[in-house]
Amino acid sequence: MKCRLTLFFETFGYAKLDGGKNDNKPYLFIAGFNQNTYDHLPITLTSGRLPKKTRKFSFPMKKEEQMDVI
Repeated sequence: MKCRLTLFFETFGYAKLDGGKNDNKPYLFIAGFNQNTYDHLPITLTSGRLPKKTRKFSFPMKKEEQMDVI
């Protein structure tokens, strides 16, 4: 069996989320993706654009809906 595609992401860790609506998950999982990974994952932007600079990030809509801090 041959592997035709490999996608990578880097786990940065978790950040405490103050003011979140979900008491069972009072944190954010933070990971970094390269362009190839973004190109192959089922990610659809609802507004704006993907970050172009380091130290910038985007939130999934589901997470944004659970948070009361954005």
